[in-house]
Amino acid sequence: MVECVVSSDDVVKGKPSPDCYLAALSQMQLAPHEVMAVEDTEFGLQAAVSAGIKTVAIPTPLSANHDFSKAAGVYENLEDWAASLPQR
Repeated sequence: MVECVVSSDDVVKGKPSPDCYLAALSQMQLAPHEVMAVEDTEFGLQAAVSAGIKTVAIPTPLSANHDFSKAAGVYENLEDWAASLPQR
């Protein structure tokens, strides 16, 4: 389920600025510690981390050489990430 959509058209500064994440948090009335971001680029990771959001990275072939050292984890694909989550 998608609760809101925020694009670079909705903020003054796009990624790597955290503005898009901060706008989404505001729209959803959530705090950074209540969400997790999934990013595929260094700029996206930088934006989410700057907003205080725990972030995992799933690099693409085009972003494989980006710096994902600030990610909480780096995964090959969404399935690998989902499998790493605690079971409810």
